[in-house]
Amino acid sequence: MIINEPTNVRDALKLLDIPIKNVNIVCIGKDQVMLDKELKDGDILHVFPIMGGG
Repeated sequence: MIINEPTNVRDALKLLDIPIKNVNIVCIGKDQVMLDKELKDGDILHVFPIMGGG
């Protein structure tokens, strides 16, 4: 995905139509980040959903 303006993780998830309530962990590269983390050119965003089970 190419974003032509400064944005953070939360805004990127909205653009991807991913509900925030379904997100458990977000990483850029190998680092876990908060939703207000600004994205930079070349960042690779990894989104992990809430999972249940036992």
